[in-house]
Amino acid sequence: MAFIAEDGTGLTAATSLVNVVDADAYFLDVGDTVWAGLTSGVKQQNLIKATRFFEQRYVLYGKRKSADQGVAFPRTGIADDFGNELVDQVPKQIKYGIAELALIVQTEPLFFTPALSAGTGGQITLKREKLGPLEEETRYQAKSESTAVKVERLLPNADRWFRGFVKIEIGR
Repeated sequence: MAFIAEDGTGLTAATSLVNVVDADAYFLDVGDTVWAGLTSGVKQQNLIKATRFFEQRYVLYGKRKSADQGVAFPRTGIADDFGNELVDQVPKQIKYGIAELALIVQTEPLFFTPALSAGTGGQITLKREKLGPLEEETRYQAKSESTAVKVERLLPNADRWFRGFVKIEIGR
């Protein structure tokens, strides 16, 4: 899949809400040096992953400008702080939040799936293995109808940028 950053026109092939130049400028402004050390290809991959995560985690105000655009922006029915409808742009706040998510992707996954046992359906709470003389122990969270495994990441550096653009965060 090619890296194609949305330019505000509703590109059907867009794979990211942010281009590398904008992400580079953001991290330069905030004094982050980790991002600068990444190759352009890695930055592009991280921005694609961050965009996908954003689009799966959040329910946005308004609706896509076009049904066949590749990413969530541009949108109709949503405006910036000055009342300007966002039909021809990706807001800078969204770009900043996506950049923050892209930096997180470099060191840890955004999507977290707890380890579940196929047999019990419960979350694994302890996994111990010993090689000699062979020993294995696995403990599971007790399964009950009222208990569901819910794992939610706190992403304050990104989430603060999305305020005003999202109705809810999926899972919250």
